[in-house]
Amino acid sequence: VTAISTDPQPTYGPQTVAVTQAALATYRQIAQRGGWGTLPTTLRLSKGQRGADVARLKRRLAIEGDLSPAEAAGDLFDDATFAAVQRFQRRVGLLPSGLVAAATLRQLNIPAETRVRALEKSLERLADSRFAFGQRYVIVNIPAAAAEAIEGGIVRRRHVVIVGKQAHASPMVESRLTVVNFNPTWTIPTSIIKRDIIPRMRRNPATLANMRVRILDRSGNEVSPAAIDWSTERAVNYTLRQDAGPGNSLGRVRIDMPNTEAVFMHDTPSRGLFQSDSRSLSSGCVRVADVSDFVTWLLAPQGFTREQVVE
Repeated sequence: VTAISTDPQPTYGPQTVAVTQAALATYRQIAQRGGWGTLPTTLRLSKGQRGADVARLKRRLAIEGDLSPAEAAGDLFDDATFAAVQRFQRRVGLLPSGLVAAATLRQLNIPAETRVRALEKSLERLADSRFAFGQRYVIVNIPAAAAEAIEGGIVRRRHVVIVGKQAHASPMVESRLTVVNFNPTWTIPTSIIKRDIIPRMRRNPATLANMRVRILDRSGNEVSPAAIDWSTERAVNYTLRQDAGPGNSLGRVRIDMPNTEAVFMHDTPSRGLFQSDSRSLSSGCVRVADVSDFVTWLLAPQGFTREQVVE
């Protein structure tokens, strides 16, 4: 699993509006002073290197406060610069390698004006929030692709997650986590039936059998895939349900959170995806790494132990 922030302060808490307002004021000042320019996109900088590009990198890091002004002088990629790069990478949701290359450069080169607009949009969304901060709550930071388990105002656990891809972005929702389902079945949403299942069945009629997906009519009776005309979209009139067990798209756990967007949190059999820096890969729901530890934290007030969760 890729590394994420270890900051004990929640991404979202009662103080978030004030913090965002202060950040917006700071970034507006940076933008008014001309921003921070750009670094060549072909750069590859690492600890021990010297040169004009390193000097530019250090000035860039100092503007946002990842490197102190006192340590920003000179053209040596020293220990302080290495730590500053890691600090920046954690802030933007990248693996904190300390190496400055493609993904880090893309984030460094995002204009200050773009950061200002993002903060303005964040404040607009926060103004509509009616979230009731309790003693224990969970936040999914969609841009950072991370989930935070918060208790007593402190992040007790932070988990790498996979969120919606750009075409099917995870929506902003506020809800209660109500039910933890172990070894769940998966009822395939209509949108995925149209977009994915029907085209795949046209190419390979064995697709649903290979996925261990059953087709049920409105009375709950099982229907043979051969009885459906896959050249049409009539399959959306049926329930397509994947059996629980190995290979199930929801993995071992589904965590329900009632909302109008029909999204939820769940495990996944494709755990290798958690290694990626870019984790906008789902159809809108949130897949959670180390889900057994997350569920153990969720169910701790009910007396559940990790042994009970993973058995």
